[in-house]
Amino acid sequence: MPATNRGPRTWTELARGVATAALLVLAVTACQPPPGPAGTVTDRDRTYKAATKQWEYALTVRRPDRTTATFKVTRSTYRACPARSAYPTCTED
Repeated sequence: MPATNRGPRTWTELARGVATAALLVLAVTACQPPPGPAGTVTDRDRTYKAATKQWEYALTVRRPDRTTATFKVTRSTYRACPARSAYPTCTED
């Protein structure tokens, strides 16, 4: 029975594999919007972008100092944070 080589055959193939893995990690983490400030969710908004055929999701929160902030969130965060919940944990007060 012939022996099979399960690993990369050259350093070039190894480097290519590492670079591919690094790009994949970068692509996945780059798609996350930065987290917004902590506060109480006062409004939720979603907008359909016809050019890209994608939805954009946003939350508006009231901070403890009574100022408001609107920021982009992922779909899962949008779904998990109803109005009057405490962002970023999204638990009902």
